[in-house]
Amino acid sequence: MIINRKWLPLFFLILSFLTYFLLPPEISEVGKRVISVFVFAVFFWAFEAAPLYATSLLVIVFLSFFFIDSEGVRQYELFFSSFSNPLILLFFGGFVLAAALRKHRVDEFVLSKMMYLVGDGSYAVLGGILFTSAFFSLWISNTAAAAMMLAVCKPLFQNLAKEDSLRKSLPLAIAFGCNIGGMGTPIGSPPNAIALGILNEYGINIDFIGWMYIAIPLVILILAFVFFLLVLFFPLKSKTIGKAIGFPSSLSHEGLKTGGIALLMIFFWLSGGWHGISETWVALAGVGVFASLRLIGVEDLKKIDWDILILMWGGLAIGTAIEKSHVLIPMFSSVDISQEFIIIAVFCLLAMFLSTFISNTATANLLLPIAIGAAVVDPRLIAIPVAFSCSLSMILPVSTPPNAMTYSCGTLKMVDMSKIGLIIAISSLIIILSGFKWIIPLVHRS
Repeated sequence: MIINRKWLPLFFLILSFLTYFLLPPEISEVGKRVISVFVFAVFFWAFEAAPLYATSLLVIVFLSFFFIDSEGVRQYELFFSSFSNPLILLFFGGFVLAAALRKHRVDEFVLSKMMYLVGDGSYAVLGGILFTSAFFSLWISNTAAAAMMLAVCKPLFQNLAKEDSLRKSLPLAIAFGCNIGGMGTPIGSPPNAIALGILNEYGINIDFIGWMYIAIPLVILILAFVFFLLVLFFPLKSKTIGKAIGFPSSLSHEGLKTGGIALLMIFFWLSGGWHGISETWVALAGVGVFASLRLIGVEDLKKIDWDILILMWGGLAIGTAIEKSHVLIPMFSSVDISQEFIIIAVFCLLAMFLSTFISNTATANLLLPIAIGAAVVDPRLIAIPVAFSCSLSMILPVSTPPNAMTYSCGTLKMVDMSKIGLIIAISSLIIILSGFKWIIPLVHRS
């Protein structure tokens, strides 16, 4: 019997309620409630029984009402305060920065400059588009980066012959570059911020440059592998292509101011270890300057992805509930250090699999609280690889917005994306798992 989709919310709500009564008695009362809310979130996020941000709001409502401490007091503030987590505010600053860059066409100017320097060699253009897509995805959402790259590179698709393999490899370079580039900074992808936010709840802080110190070498390595695969699967028949992107235009006065502020923000983010100023303070200061100089307005703020921030809020709240309830202690108390690699591998594989079918933000919300709670030695050893694995959704057009947008160009078949995307995802997972033991030394050195 197939359940009508309109009944799914009620069905999952009942299932979550029954979970409370089916849990073993050795789990504490508050632990049962937390698990029940987690089950609710799993099904609602996975099947999108309600909008993702709506599920996050309900998670906050349920946790703040049902989470009662040992003295019988409801911990409302514990979960309400998650929305003021420094990582959410940092991501908010990143959204505003992206909006300002887009509004004043600074992103297009930088892109045209970079592509102008690349030249018209086929290999150079392919590599330039791949790495440029990743570069923009470091600072703005992968969706915005993909939309911009596709818009600016449209002349390429129009000028190429139908039989030219670049008609397939170039869109894939945009999609994969945007997906991979998001790993590189805390603001590049929501799973990164969720991992850092939950680690903060455990008293572990990784700053902006610390994350990049770990992630950028990985991003470059995977991008180089992607370039090799694109050339292998779609051999380039001609050495050069026609000039597809025109000469760079100049920036407006507002664009110059926006670019200057953006450079200052990036400088302070990267030099936090030197001056000690919080990345979140830098992000909010940047927002204040953008607004004061009227480089952004109320209408621009309305267009920010507030739903993503609310979705992250729900994930952080679940992480807080799991950590404060100690619900995972009985489950993993018998796990020894020798099994840690297996635990990490399982969670990373789950992250890669789930993010193929649901958003990487929802995947991170589901897995990271459990994964970090399951950490045997240092939570960073599992949080960072799992966050990276959430960005390995390369296989299907529905996996990420960049995949869907590039597939919609009409130059690709599903098998083109799937066969190379699967190899990239599995190979990247192996690279991540092979290097996870080096994460802690890198953090300490950064």
